[in-house]
Amino acid sequence: MSTLPVLVADIGGTKSLFALAKKSGAPYPHYQLYEKRLYNNEQFSSGYAVLSEYLKSIGNIAIHNGVLGIAGHVQANSVYMTTLKWQFDEAQLKNDFGFRKINLLNDLEAMTMGVPFLNNTDYIEIQKGVRQQKGNICLVAAGTGLGEASSVYCEQIQDYHVIPGEGGQAGFSPVTIEQSELWNYILKTEPYASLESLLSGPGLVNIYKYLVENSRVAENPSVSIVEKNLTAKEITTRSNSGEDEYCIKAVDLFVSIYANEARNLAFRTLPYGGLYLGGGIAPKIFDTRNSTRYLEYVTNFLQMFLKKSKMSNFLENIPVYIITNENSALYGAAAFNETDIK
Repeated sequence: MSTLPVLVADIGGTKSLFALAKKSGAPYPHYQLYEKRLYNNEQFSSGYAVLSEYLKSIGNIAIHNGVLGIAGHVQANSVYMTTLKWQFDEAQLKNDFGFRKINLLNDLEAMTMGVPFLNNTDYIEIQKGVRQQKGNICLVAAGTGLGEASSVYCEQIQDYHVIPGEGGQAGFSPVTIEQSELWNYILKTEPYASLESLLSGPGLVNIYKYLVENSRVAENPSVSIVEKNLTAKEITTRSNSGEDEYCIKAVDLFVSIYANEARNLAFRTLPYGGLYLGGGIAPKIFDTRNSTRYLEYVTNFLQMFLKKSKMSNFLENIPVYIITNENSALYGAAAFNETDIK
């Protein structure tokens, strides 16, 4: 990384986080972030508009390079965000904003690249496991959508190589009778029950509506569920406070589905370097400062994650963490710029 700062960003389905990054000269944090700004995407017509607003806000700071982590699939140096209908193109960004080099990454790719730069104050450990140096790392992140990625240590480059993915679009496979009923409920309104249709902010709302509707239909078919049409944030808040039985059950079911997908990802990637839960939802559910039901959530998660199998001992040895530091993707974007591989 040159002496000039690099523009780094984590552009999600709901919010966009921008900062400037440069090497800190210290083991932690390896990169210093400053001029950090958080924006609500609904206030902007395009990704170019929010980027323009950020650059305007920081004034005349010279920036030559940028790395943007974006919640979308990168193909041919372009990203199309299906959630927002925003599009980014490297050539157009260079032309419009004068960057010498601009790289586009999937947001989970950036977040996974940032994991090695976190320390134990940046995550909550919910299973100690047996952490191996240079072991595989995987990350599953539920937020506005669901993202997954993994990384494998490569001796040739003496660093991790990240393998991005779009696991949120994979099919949801129920593992309990209740989850089967939930799967059928989703198929009544959607042509395909993806993981993201349940393991995301909108997915948590789907779970809540399923629980309320099933209960209301049994008790009083004439009662509409619209009167209790809550957002994902409201559902987690009410669950943590213990004030709404439907919210408590919805979060419990959400955590169980989260754990099963984490289990599946562990079997596929063998993450002895750590399995991480990212995104905006897990910290709100598990953060001990905000949740009176923390131990119940952890117990629920681990019961599903460690559910008996031929490889139960393997699962018990996987370290499991919940990322609470919002800067992981920014660190990863800065690290990507430094490798200069594109």
